This record gives sequence, C-alpha cells and structure tokens, in this order.
Amino acid sequence: MIVNILNKERFPLLINIIRFLRTAFVDILEKRTILVLSRDCKNIKQLFELKYPQFVLDEKNNTKCVSCNLCVDVCPTHAIEIKKANMVNFPESLTTGEAPLHIYLDVKSCVKCGECMDVCLVDALSLNANYVAEKVDLVSLDSK
Repeated sequence: MIVNILNKERFPLLINIIRFLRTAFVDILEKRTILVLSRDCKNIKQLFELKYPQFVLDEKNNTKCVSCNLCVDVCPTHAIEIKKANMVNFPESLTTGEAPLHIYLDVKSCVKCGECMDVCLVDALSLNANYVAEKVDLVSLDSK
C-alpha cells in the first residue's frame, strides 16, 4: 500500500466528494433561505406600507360613516371633503347618522398619515387602498 506523506487521508477522492456534496448542499440551503427571506421581506413591506383611506363596509355593503366631519377636521392637508344633502355638525359621541352622499379624497394631498382612521368613532375608514386617480369619491369609488 502506497501512502502519501503530504496527504495522510486514506480515501482522498471519497473525502473530496463528500466535501463537494456538503458545500453544494449548504449552498442550496443558503439560496433557499435567501429566497424565503426576500419573500418574507416583501410581505412585511406590504404589511407596513402606508396606503390611502378606504371605507369599511358592513355586512350589507353599506358604509358605516355617519358624516360627523371629524376626519375632515383632523386631516393635516385638508385632503378629505364631505358632501351631504344637509350638513349638520353632530356631537362627537354620535354613532349613528346620515350617510354622506360623497366623500372626496384628494390623492395628491393625502400624506397617508392615518389620522382620519384614528379619529373615526365608528371605524368607517381603514388604510388599505391604492388609487390611480387624483381625486376619488370614497362612497362610490368612482374617480372624478
């Protein structure tokens, strides 16, 4: 039996094959981990990405909005405008009232701060919409 003094391993070819397979397996696992992390990162970005306000509908597809005007008052850029047949300022404790005819959102002015959603007493707004038009009617979701 001939023994290589520099390389004292008994089966160098077999050991090299095992090392290669181990490296390839680790590379595949790392690439898979990177793909999973990038997918999760995209999902997390979508979760935390601020979006425009949108009406929350009840089980009968009616808006919960009672036209209290709190969202208009709190909006820092005055991007929300409520149009109603008889505009009446309701008390803040009101949870029922007349639904608005139109609520316009100026998409260019909206900074997606979420103040309108936070101040809404009846939880009629949520931040989960993206709009293409410059001005949107939240009641009918038709762009003007």
